[in-house]
Amino acid sequence: MAVSAYSLGWSRLMSIQKIEIDAGAEEQLIQQALVPSEIATGQPLARINVAHINHALGSYNWIQAVSISRNWLTRAVTVKVTPRTPVAQFQSSDGTIHYLDLSGTLFELPVTPPNVPAITFATQDLASRKLAATLLSGLPTDLVQAMSSLVISSASSATMALSLDKHSALTVQWGDASSLPLKVSVLRHLLALPENAKIHEVDLSIPLSPVVK
Repeated sequence: MAVSAYSLGWSRLMSIQKIEIDAGAEEQLIQQALVPSEIATGQPLARINVAHINHALGSYNWIQAVSISRNWLTRAVTVKVTPRTPVAQFQSSDGTIHYLDLSGTLFELPVTPPNVPAITFATQDLASRKLAATLLSGLPTDLVQAMSSLVISSASSATMALSLDKHSALTVQWGDASSLPLKVSVLRHLLALPENAKIHEVDLSIPLSPVVK
């Protein structure tokens, strides 16, 4: 079938003229992954394959979301990558550094971020990792952000060090991941009591019978 000059002109008119990658510190990495294999200048805007782009970025588990937009006036394509935010890290037996976000999702990062609290596992079994993920996803954000370390002694024993309000060196024994809302409520109540102004440890393993020191 013959292609008219009009069709060729329209194709050139609606082709990509500019590619913008918004990926924070990893713009170069994303650029290399997508350009020119998935997106290239001169390519028709209408033929951008979003599924291919998502597949190309699928191997990067540190990516939380990808947004792709086309500007038909400027003929620019913008790929915005939202990275996961690490709230804790741990080192596996093979030396690999893994991170967890607030949802408890496990991922790796191309560049080591500063000041990420470390998790220490007595044994790195699935149940222990699940306990860590459940705590990080189930606890209020202010408690997670106040955390300086987390020790998982077993699948039913988690100890967190944190600096919270007037308690700059507080250790909280969470026990297992059960009854987290109740444990958090008890913790806040205990910390608000004047007689507990100088406590440095709270054991919430049995939330209705807490122990303070």
